[in-house]
Amino acid sequence: MLGVGAFFAAARRKSRRGSTIQALCVPTLGAVACVIPTLMFGGIGNRYMADFLPLLLIGAALGLQLLLARLTAPTMQSWARVCALALIPLTLFMFWTNVSLALNYQRIEVANVDPALTAGFLEFQSKLDNRLGLPPTPFHQGEQLPRSGSPGELFIVGDCEAVYRATDLPTSKLAAARWSPVERTNAAGHFRVRLSFRRRAPGTRVPIFVSGTRDASSVLSVKYLADGELNLVYSGPDGRAEGQPVPVEFDRDYTLDVSADRPINLLAVRLDDQVTLDSFYFYPGQDFRFGLNDVTPTLARTFPGRIESLPLGAPFCRELRARA
Repeated sequence: MLGVGAFFAAARRKSRRGSTIQALCVPTLGAVACVIPTLMFGGIGNRYMADFLPLLLIGAALGLQLLLARLTAPTMQSWARVCALALIPLTLFMFWTNVSLALNYQRIEVANVDPALTAGFLEFQSKLDNRLGLPPTPFHQGEQLPRSGSPGELFIVGDCEAVYRATDLPTSKLAAARWSPVERTNAAGHFRVRLSFRRRAPGTRVPIFVSGTRDASSVLSVKYLADGELNLVYSGPDGRAEGQPVPVEFDRDYTLDVSADRPINLLAVRLDDQVTLDSFYFYPGQDFRFGLNDVTPTLARTFPGRIESLPLGAPFCRELRARA
């Protein structure tokens, strides 16, 4: 609203108070030129919305100054008072809307989001609905995850072994299925361990996550590099994948989060808060072993540091079922 009023004022030669504002026409035209390439795309992603920011800022800043000039004038006009009062609820509404869209995108819509963020966000919504007396969040439940679902649909696998949310994201390496994980337990291939790395010679490989036998194995290992770096390497039935080199501090505790998600064929590994490896995952078994290698002769026999399993629960799933 401020911007529209400002652009009308800028189109005039002089304002009523005699201050020339035509100097802002040049930066305004520049801001308009910035958004033209964005409008040429068939689809606009959230990350392109920043292209409109210069145009909105210039218009809003000028419009606010013009409105304040009218409010402080000896003969304040009624329309200026109405506009000033209307700005208060509009500003609050726009703030609420933009924060809501940002949270919804960051915690639900974006690919490869941390499931803990999604679970916390949906759990907050469920508790808020409960406080407001709204119906509980609907969900479906079964022993196996369906191939697809309606966008936004929640599905519980087994006895709260995992919770997934249906998405309309295109399948890719980051989104290998039409479902995104919300909450998973050990029974669904999700593990969280606390470990510390011991110094080893570059080229050494040590086991972290091992499944299967010598004939059919699924192995997540650490490969030591030079200069205190390492990378994670996964070898499975679908091939081999390596993560990017990661600098580490030896003998320091780290939290490693491993999601070997067979229903959506995705392996995701996080070291603390950093995603260190993404790969397809097709191993069907659930014989998971941490820190012990008994299937690959090219790896060390054991992990040469401390490795401790951390408990995982399913609070969001329990909340859903309790409300239902």
